[in-house]
Amino acid sequence: MGIDARKIRDLINFARTNSPCHRDLYQKVPIDVSDLEMLPVTDGDEYLRQASQSSTKVLTGPFTDGSILRSGGSTNAPKTCFMTRQELTLSGILLGAAWVKAGLVVPGDRIANLYSFGGMYGGFQYMNRAIEEAPIPVVHLPLSSNCPLDQVQREIDTFQATVVMASVFHITRLANQITNSGNPARSVRTILFAGEKLSNAVAATWQAAFPSAVIRPSLYASVDSGGMSVLPQAAPDLRKQDLDIATDPVYGVLQEATVVELLADDGSVIREPGIPGHVFVTSLIRRLQPVIRYSSRTFRYLGRGSRAVKIVSSWLDLAMLKKLVGETLGTDVDGHLQCIIRHEGLASVLVFRLALLRPVNEDSVREQIDAKLRQESLSWQKSREEGRIIPLQFEWVDISRLVLLESGKLKEVLDERV
Repeated sequence: MGIDARKIRDLINFARTNSPCHRDLYQKVPIDVSDLEMLPVTDGDEYLRQASQSSTKVLTGPFTDGSILRSGGSTNAPKTCFMTRQELTLSGILLGAAWVKAGLVVPGDRIANLYSFGGMYGGFQYMNRAIEEAPIPVVHLPLSSNCPLDQVQREIDTFQATVVMASVFHITRLANQITNSGNPARSVRTILFAGEKLSNAVAATWQAAFPSAVIRPSLYASVDSGGMSVLPQAAPDLRKQDLDIATDPVYGVLQEATVVELLADDGSVIREPGIPGHVFVTSLIRRLQPVIRYSSRTFRYLGRGSRAVKIVSSWLDLAMLKKLVGETLGTDVDGHLQCIIRHEGLASVLVFRLALLRPVNEDSVREQIDAKLRQESLSWQKSREEGRIIPLQFEWVDISRLVLLESGKLKEVLDERV
């Protein structure tokens, strides 16, 4: 199904007529445009800055019926979004139907929804609507990530849950709880995750706790963009585990809900397969708070949007740090690592808090990582030589001691400087 030019033209005209923000953004755009590529992109940071100052700058009318949603804040400050009741319901209908079409949810499933509830976070709301609006009979177990892990385990066993939906980190914590109990959750046939990339090492811990389950991503989306994509087909045989589908998924866009563009750094549209770029989203559902050629800076094709640890004058890419630490330890640290920045006297220190067993060669690990950081970052090397950054420190902890965001996701960077 191609893009409906009339629908695009109507959305653009509606936004520029009723939203002061889009009226200003499209001042130089001809009337009745139906080609998204003729529009400037919407800078997500500026858009949300205006929204935080006054919602009337971005809304197309009074907000009198609906929900206020907030992102989990895993890649930046939490973002607040406004959706009407009709928009949220339609999102649920389309997402639920897409799950069924992809074979991710089947009639009779008992679905444990472990997304974060409270704080107006949107993940639980989206999943709740999709489950409730699914076009087949299913049972919803709205537990949320706020529920103690031992209770979640009991409820899964009591009600024989067949599907678990949650963020990668919360499933990892639950898998750890179940494995330690010695009572695998054999009723679960499917694990549906979202929010971040899954590694093979983390997936292996899930398989130990859920021996009957196949693992699949549930969607590719962000609360602020409203973009939604799901796997176009789960697998020829959903009973067969195929981790490549989970760790390196190929998504299909819900064309009734979203237009997704992949743009290069210069703003040109990428049409060739396999080329990395920035994801921009146009929502065909949201009209109260239009989302048109919007970059939330949450996603990048071929990987989650980059994040960095800032210490003194060094910017250390988080993905690089994970790779470096994992290679040195000889294990995948995704979902088990927090980077903490602290002051000690007049100097700064980078602390790696790891939910792993302490290695016998900790001093050697420290020296190897520091040496690699000196190769990666000249500013790190200079600050180390000047004493502005002191030697790396490690904390080896149980996974329960890792700090979480209010959304239930792992807080990967903590700044404890006062």
